[in-house]
Amino acid sequence: MSVVYIPVEVSKRELVAKTILARRLASAGHLVFVFRSDLFDRVGWPGPGIYIGKNVFRSGPPCDLQFLKKMRGAGIRVWHLDEEGGIYLGNDEDAWQDFLSRRFDPRLLNQQDKILAWGDWQADFFKSQKLSAPVHMVGHTNFDIYRPQYADALRAFDVGQTGGKQDYILINTRFAISNAPVTGDVHIINSSIVRDFFDQSLLFEKLVADGHLYYDFIIMIFNLATRLPHRKIVLRPHPAEDSSSYRRIFAALKNVHVTGEGDAGSWIRLASCVIHNGCTTAIQATIAEKLVITYAPRPEDDRTTACLPNRTGVIAEDLDTLIRLVDSEQSIFDRGQWKRTISTLDTVDRLTEMVNGNIEESGRSKTLPLARLLCIKFRVSETVRGLVRSILPKKKSHFKHRMALFDPAFFNKIASINESAHELYSSDIECIKLDQACYAFKMRNR
Repeated sequence: MSVVYIPVEVSKRELVAKTILARRLASAGHLVFVFRSDLFDRVGWPGPGIYIGKNVFRSGPPCDLQFLKKMRGAGIRVWHLDEEGGIYLGNDEDAWQDFLSRRFDPRLLNQQDKILAWGDWQADFFKSQKLSAPVHMVGHTNFDIYRPQYADALRAFDVGQTGGKQDYILINTRFAISNAPVTGDVHIINSSIVRDFFDQSLLFEKLVADGHLYYDFIIMIFNLATRLPHRKIVLRPHPAEDSSSYRRIFAALKNVHVTGEGDAGSWIRLASCVIHNGCTTAIQATIAEKLVITYAPRPEDDRTTACLPNRTGVIAEDLDTLIRLVDSEQSIFDRGQWKRTISTLDTVDRLTEMVNGNIEESGRSKTLPLARLLCIKFRVSETVRGLVRSILPKKKSHFKHRMALFDPAFFNKIASINESAHELYSSDIECIKLDQACYAFKMRNR
């Protein structure tokens, strides 16, 4: 059996899906580590294995190779699967392929690696490059787990995440550029990730467009709350947004609850409907068979909007239409628009079959004890870095923002997620805490 490494960068986006994948792999006899994405990069890798994720490349081309070189030295094969591998600005596959080409340089992967694509057009694009690494279309776990078959198993966990709230109107926003929680050099507009994708003039237009839509959504939420006082409204800002701005604005509205707490999937699965504009959660909510409404009070600009999510569900261009649709409680599951972007919804099983087909890694019995030692080394390193950050305010601010995205407290709910998944994969699985940033999954007594 194999050793599998699954990195987590944004816990509330990734953790539930990756925990279910880890448990499924462990039930097939594999040893699986789920960990903060930079942990083993910092302290070394405990042994050969398969890495399923994208954090080996921390920026677009030209990619920094320091992390890949360390992994190569440890005998790790990279199965590149990107959390953001398909929902891009623009309205057609040509525009999306241009964005995909700037995510990472696939020529850096070799025949021992794999490129895992969400759907047909991504796979077609990579195959056209005549790369060394084989290309597989697998979908993505972040969409797979929204299928209704997972809802019953996760219900107890979901109710805990929402504090018992159910049947609310869920509004998801994505205005991280215009409503950023940090300013100055660490503002997202200055990040290498954003600058890799936008030239300066388009970046300014994106800032203006997001600002207008941010204002539109504030007006919409106020009207929705006052015209439907009997309905509960939950507003979930994007993890990279400043949620406190919404709390201040809507403090007087008793039926509006602003929260960044809990898993995004839990809030979707227990909602009666989802309202968004250009947000990936629209596709996830569609898969979960929820009513999805795109609120679009302004003409769509495909240069500044991820248009594909807006093709799901129904469109409301004004408040009267929006309120009528909210009360209709109709849901539409139509894969016509997004089938080529997310072409399969059985990713957990597909990845397990692929890992099962690999030759057993040598030295597996030593991997878990060594990982324990490396986690101790990591904790010492974190303590030292914490002292440095207390002296250097800029480093402290950057780290605070990064940890807000990772969310250590939520990451440590992994054991309860694993327990919820026992109904899906009932093998006797151990979920072992090695550090507050690393867990191991394996079959008991193996």
